[in-house]
Amino acid sequence: MTGPDYTRLALARIAADAGRPAETRRAAADLLTGLVRLDIRLALDAGCATHEARQGGTDDVVATLGPAPEVLS
Repeated sequence: MTGPDYTRLALARIAADAGRPAETRRAAADLLTGLVRLDIRLALDAGCATHEARQGGTDDVVATLGPAPEVLS
């Protein structure tokens, strides 16, 4: 079964369209999240550098794609 092709922009518009049913908006948002997760996974599979950083003044540490920013003294 094949269906129409949707761009990320089209999915973002569907997710934000208050005139659409909540299930439709949620499905579009879930697809966008899945695409971001796929982008990250593919970057990691390709050997993209990562670093860990504290998030917003909390004790939470998140992994971030790309080299660590240089610390300026």
